[in-house]
Amino acid sequence: MKSQMKGLILGLSTFEVIISILSFIAVLGWLYLVFKVSSTLDNVNQSLQATLGALQG
Repeated sequence: MKSQMKGLILGLSTFEVIISILSFIAVLGWLYLVFKVSSTLDNVNQSLQATLGALQG
């Protein structure tokens, strides 16, 4: 009985480690996505400002 419990605890901790790693990867993915969207919007904003400046000038 003790060895079964030890195996179950080990299985749970392994599962938790896998879930933690996947969560960490997911958070990094979201941060990267936010960074890419932010830089893309910044580029679009600069392009629009340049276009409007050329049209006004």
